Amino acid sequence: MPKRLSPITERPLQVEHFATSTLRPDPHNARKHSHRQIKQLMNGIVEFGFTNPILVDEHLQVIAGHARLAAAKELKMETVPCIRLQHLTKPQKTALAIADNKLTDMSSFDPQALAAQLAKLCEVDFPTELTGFDTAEIDIVLGGSTITTPERAETFVAPGSGA
Repeated sequence: MPKRLSPITERPLQVEHFATSTLRPDPHNARKHSHRQIKQLMNGIVEFGFTNPILVDEHLQVIAGHARLAAAKELKMETVPCIRLQHLTKPQKTALAIADNKLTDMSSFDPQALAAQLAKLCEVDFPTELTGFDTAEIDIVLGGSTITTPERAETFVAPGSGA
């Protein structure tokens, strides 16, 4: 087990709303986001609302949620929900920023369960592209084939560019 940087304690989380103009993207953020991904996030925010708060530090620098912030700015949102993490050390902030993105990359879908869920959405004529899968991927899933990860887009949005 890795050495812990601090003891595990319960810390109540509080969602606060901050102006998008006051949030500072981390200039060293290693994760890059394509215009396509930002557009998909925008579509999700419009359909579902802003459901996943941005994680910020005590200086309102973004730890996790750079793409959500870029989507919110594109949508001209004045404020976004955030959780301020004031107890983290600088190395912990860096590690959390990386882990927040990397750990989700390490999962996979149960093909049968995914096909069943997408089929349910199709039955009620829900716009399935809001799931993040494009039409071709959905057709493959519903046809019983294996999902392949889409190629990364060549154009990336710089953190904080609002593009």
